Amino acid sequence: MFQSAGIKMVTCTLDSPTITCCSKRRQRRCFPCLTEPPSAKATSHWGPLSMSPWVVSEHQQADCPDTDFLFVPGGAGTMRLFNEKTYAWLRNRTRFTKKFLTVCTGSWLVAMAGLLKDTKATTNKNFWCPFVDWNGPEVQRVKWQSDARWVSATSGDIEYWTSSGVSAGTDMSLAFIQSLNEDGFGAQRAHFAAAVNNYEWNDDKANDPFAKVGWTKGSCRRPRRRI
Repeated sequence: MFQSAGIKMVTCTLDSPTITCCSKRRQRRCFPCLTEPPSAKATSHWGPLSMSPWVVSEHQQADCPDTDFLFVPGGAGTMRLFNEKTYAWLRNRTRFTKKFLTVCTGSWLVAMAGLLKDTKATTNKNFWCPFVDWNGPEVQRVKWQSDARWVSATSGDIEYWTSSGVSAGTDMSLAFIQSLNEDGFGAQRAHFAAAVNNYEWNDDKANDPFAKVGWTKGSCRRPRRRI
């Protein structure tokens, strides 16, 4: 969508440890859930926790260039990024990045970095209880919107765009493209990007049908291990 709207993109791989999984029934049968990729520039949410393909990035965390916008995806791959090194990297980006966009569990990382304090945001409704309702102070200070498909909010001089799931992230991205309207053609670019990708855009950020079937605030039954 972004490239269809004329926005240049670069990709960066964040440093992350390998997670080791063990079978609950046979504790001795352990294996690396997310094995190291075959090349220094390849990364993937690969393994039993995900079905994503390989993504070949242009940069590593150390040499990721300064950008106007930062897009933080979600999914199982984010589970290995919950560490202070990731949080510090995200906080450091605020020196020059003034628009953050997240999809699915990507908002968890931004929240854990302390960047969403007292700011409206949303995340994947299927994982609402394990993260939003049962986590620590950084998470509890976020103004989570349980019914939103996506949310755009400003904290200081930075815009934070957070979305629920994958398709919600596409809808949010089109709304973000529309908001880049300095030349008066933001809406035209957004509709062109949707059309060229044969995508039917849900442009109502408050209309998330999955909010009714996922775990949202008040529907949580038992606590789980905190991240």
